[in-house]
Order: sequence, then C-alpha cells, then structure tokens
Amino acid sequence: MSWLFVYLLVKLTAMVHFFSITAAVLGSCGLIGTIMYFLEADSYRPSESILKLKPYLKNMWVGTVIFALLAVATPTTKQGAVIWLLPKVVNNEQVQAVPEKALRLLNNQLDEWLEDNLKIEDKQEKE
Repeated sequence: MSWLFVYLLVKLTAMVHFFSITAAVLGSCGLIGTIMYFLEADSYRPSESILKLKPYLKNMWVGTVIFALLAVATPTTKQGAVIWLLPKVVNNEQVQAVPEKALRLLNNQLDEWLEDNLKIEDKQEKE
C-alpha cells in the first residue's frame, strides 16, 4: 500500500466536503445569474453584457451537476476503508477458520456439560 493511497483514503471525507461546497457555490451563482439573465433578457433592450452571460451560465450548471454527482458518488473515509478492507478480511483463510474452531470448542464444551449433567442425574436416581 503506497503513501498516496493512504493519504487519499484519509482525505476522502475532505474531498466530499469540497465537492459539496463547490456544487453549492456554483449552483448559487448559476441561480443568481439565471435570474439576472431572464430579468434583463425580458426587457425591451437587454444589455450586451447580460447576453454574454449565457454560455457562462450553462457552464455553471454543468459544473454544478458534475460536482454534485462527485459529492454523492465519493465515499467517506469510513466507507472507503470498509470498501477496501472488508473483502480482504472476509476472504482471509484464518478468519474463515475461526467459526469452525469456535463451533468445535462449543460442541466440546456442550458435550462436557451434558456428561456432567448425566452423571449428576445418575447419582440422584441412585439415591
């Protein structure tokens, strides 16, 4: 595992926050610009500067959608760790052997308890 992978894994939550804030800022600017554009464009003589705003507004809305999708699709640090570690833990042979050993141990203990219980019952019946 490289230092870059560890760094990016730790910074996933910060990246999600960055994407969210960027989408909110772009969306707010796009909304204000769109309102200004339609208010001015409806007037009798719209100014040239407002008409030049149209391509920038399209780019703001596209950027808003892209950053919003990135914010939704990027996992947080905890989710990224689970996504990366869980398959390694589940597919580990040693981890898979633990339930078998635990089951054998439980069966042995239950057998001992059953034998002890039967001995006690035999003693009680004899008395």
